[in-house]
Amino acid sequence: LSFTCLALWSLARKSDFNKIEWRDISILILVIFTFLVKPTGIVLLGSTLFLFLWFQLNQIKLGFIKVLISIALLAGTLTLGNFMLVGFNVVNADYMTGNVVHSIDKFPGVAGYQFLHVKDSNIVAPKSEQPIQALLEFIIQHPGYWAELFLKKVGLFLLNIRPYWSWEHISFNLCLIFLVYSGVVMNLKHEKRSALRVFFIVYLIGHIAVVGVTRLDWDGRFFVVMMPVLCLMAGNGLVHVFKKYGKPMMESLPTK
Repeated sequence: LSFTCLALWSLARKSDFNKIEWRDISILILVIFTFLVKPTGIVLLGSTLFLFLWFQLNQIKLGFIKVLISIALLAGTLTLGNFMLVGFNVVNADYMTGNVVHSIDKFPGVAGYQFLHVKDSNIVAPKSEQPIQALLEFIIQHPGYWAELFLKKVGLFLLNIRPYWSWEHISFNLCLIFLVYSGVVMNLKHEKRSALRVFFIVYLIGHIAVVGVTRLDWDGRFFVVMMPVLCLMAGNGLVHVFKKYGKPMMESLPTK
């Protein structure tokens, strides 16, 4: 998490993504290191490359060069995705077992087990040994089953709750998430489009997709790496709200 925060801080300090400077090499090194030590670091790396290449592509006038670079970027993304899925072994460890939360099938007595475990006796293992091919094959063969797993994972992930947590823990998280998401909505509504905003959106969508496609953790640690971005966006959004409503009210108060 520390390296993720450092990488995000370095990117937030960069004002112009249309220019690539020497100091950007240090940002890239930090991002690559985070990618190597963090399971979901692929999202940070992919979002950073997308951000730099997006603005560089806008400066290229020849269409066929843009197409070639886009194809290379897509191929690189698929390669990184395949590399990540090798470590997760998601089809055998999560899809075949019907686990919404990783390894939940080993604890059938846990609170909310019926929701956290999807049953289907007609599940067939994919034949391919390549992670991405096996994943796509599984989705095509069992679209409804996969969609249920995906939506449950994403729902619990975005709410940052688990049924087996205490009600105090769940209540606190829901209140915090409501406040943070309200600020994020205000940010998206009032903030002008910028390079950093594009990066934040891609970063958040990437994390949501990775969790939905792979696995949901027991304790919410995958959500933690989204909090720095969510808090930055929420804080900015709440500033807009204060400027619109709070500041006029403060100015209208009588002064001595």
